[in-house]
Amino acid sequence: MNKMKKIITFLLVFLCVASLFFVFSSGAFGQTNILQVKSYNGYTDPATGYYVVVGEVQNVGSDTITDATISGTIQCTSNASEIAAAPDFSYIYANYISPNATAPFGMAFYGDTSTTGDLSWVPLGVNVTLNTYVLSTNGTQQNNGLYITSDQSSIISGNYTVTGVVTNKGNLYPSDVMVAASFYNSAGQVIAIGYTDTNQQLAPNNAIDFSVSPLSPTTAITAEIATYALYPVIPPEATTTQTTTQTTTQPTTQPSSSPVASPSPSSSASTSTGLPLSDLYAIVTAVVAIVIIAALTIVLTRRPKAKAANYPSPPPIPPPPPPM
Repeated sequence: MNKMKKIITFLLVFLCVASLFFVFSSGAFGQTNILQVKSYNGYTDPATGYYVVVGEVQNVGSDTITDATISGTIQCTSNASEIAAAPDFSYIYANYISPNATAPFGMAFYGDTSTTGDLSWVPLGVNVTLNTYVLSTNGTQQNNGLYITSDQSSIISGNYTVTGVVTNKGNLYPSDVMVAASFYNSAGQVIAIGYTDTNQQLAPNNAIDFSVSPLSPTTAITAEIATYALYPVIPPEATTTQTTTQTTTQPTTQPSSSPVASPSPSSSASTSTGLPLSDLYAIVTAVVAIVIIAALTIVLTRRPKAKAANYPSPPPIPPPPPPM
């Protein structure tokens, strides 16, 4: 009987621990593929000779991505030993990436990171390998409060240029604002990206002008650009201060002749404290499992009380014999 109790206890504890592992690990394991490269383009920078890879990533998950990075390598198609990596100069231009939303990225490969010490083999043809890494997500809607309220494109000094206005409709006080751009060909593929740093503080309900063009432009890329998307970003080093009054309405951008990307709302629910429900469920499950384990341990290991023995009653004492 004691052996059977030990087996039952072990199985119950194992199941509780396994359920906890599943709850807390599902999010981490699910993050490996939620940020995917939508499209990219690679070309040699005519000014520096670096090989540049630009493109867009897309959030295919259900939670907002709050921190992510990207890395890449290029390999010569004719010689597998000629490889260059891009551990630096790799950046995703976004504060948050909501479900189904996209964000531009860029990276540069240079001779110092190549196995040959130069990039003379790049013209022979290269294969590009890109890897995304999601560092954190949040089930609540996130946006930086910045919106493109007007924009237009033109050719300035032979380069495709977008000018416009970015407006702060949120409650943050960024000390700097960046506007990134993705430039597409007629097939909707990213062929160039660009960004501009305004170096200006943008208080709520204020606006500033911007101008952005493709990085490392070439004549062929300029001629191929058909449309673009804009992404207002608060740089990581730009300090922000939040006011005590929270905005409750969702601002909208003005219509534009070209597609302009703006923060998209997330449908995921959250608690009033900002804690995602998925995390709350995990915590509740953990507490319940711990209580169950403790209760089972007490019940199954407690010794039963000894029962009183069922002895027969003693016979009655006979009366004394009569006097002789």
